[in-house]
Amino acid sequence: MEPGASSTYYTGISGHDWHISERPFLLLIEYRKVANSQESVPILTVLTPAFEASRAKLLDLPGIEKDTEVNFVEWKEEEDWAQVLVRHLDRRDGSTAQGAAGLHLHFDPAVRTFIPAGIARAAASAQIEDHVDLSVDVADPRILSVRERKSAEEIAVLKCGNELTLEAIRATRDAMYFGIKESRTADILSRYFEELGMPGGEGLVLFGENAALPHGTGTDRALKEDDFALIDAGGQFRGYTSDITRTFALPGSKISATQDRLWHLVKDAQTAAMQAGNAGATGKEVDAAARNLIKEKGTRKVEREGFTHRLGHGIGIEGHESPYLVGSNERPIEKGNVFSDEPGIYIPGEIGIRLEDCWYVNAEGKGELLTAQARDYWTL
Repeated sequence: MEPGASSTYYTGISGHDWHISERPFLLLIEYRKVANSQESVPILTVLTPAFEASRAKLLDLPGIEKDTEVNFVEWKEEEDWAQVLVRHLDRRDGSTAQGAAGLHLHFDPAVRTFIPAGIARAAASAQIEDHVDLSVDVADPRILSVRERKSAEEIAVLKCGNELTLEAIRATRDAMYFGIKESRTADILSRYFEELGMPGGEGLVLFGENAALPHGTGTDRALKEDDFALIDAGGQFRGYTSDITRTFALPGSKISATQDRLWHLVKDAQTAAMQAGNAGATGKEVDAAARNLIKEKGTRKVEREGFTHRLGHGIGIEGHESPYLVGSNERPIEKGNVFSDEPGIYIPGEIGIRLEDCWYVNAEGKGELLTAQARDYWTL
């Protein structure tokens, strides 16, 4: 692994603790069998530039068990870092050719491609003992599969972060008025995130027809009485990401029958998806539960075809992570998976509506919300 989301999960070292550069800094976790036992012990190897070794040894490792063996392998500027690492792995037990016969490296999907390529070249090099039997699994999904299944503690943190995010949206809504601009609203939202203990939290703010572009940047238009406002907000709480979207109207707004009908259609689609999200259902099936409802109940072609993106994504340390609720995902969802549920209807030049809450698959295999769905477009 390189410093990033997976290294944060497995070791506690994040991209903020160590910024990646052209000089590889790698974290390798392996398990060594205990002689005459069925047990194994964890080993962490840290490959670091030699001139950064002192700083590397000062890093805190909250994700590593106290009895874990930690080795620091240093490579000098004039050395090939990959050869240094492979030689270390070959000799880590003072092993003979027989002991080193099987070396299998599984790479986190976020690792840059020159890392596994460099290690493969080093193993094939004449400078490395020819008895090394190396296999390389690039972008191994098993590394992410562990992160996909959240613990009760992780779910509690995600719940707190999402509840705080919803409070930030509510507070922002209460500070809005007809004539306020999208940019001013975004500034207010950021301020409330700061006050609620989530500095850096922010959101996408779109009014009226601007919301018809799901990830639009808006035109900084002012809010009118016949507009819906869409706020898609998120931030970091104790290392985990929140993601909430509300489409709402201010008191005194003049909401049309079409706006009302489409808003409730999106909410019904959101509800249908979560009800379908039991353990064992596929991501494709959950996505279809929302999508089919919109196709069946939309009264115009532009409404039936207005849900243009996937239903949702996994969420945790990263804002968007596997598994995904999308038509191509045939994998069954599992207990502990956490997803966004965010159907929408987008009609260019007219209207955009999206509602998003996050939910998880609980111990009983049922979907359970982290935050309550919006009751209506007046109350969030």
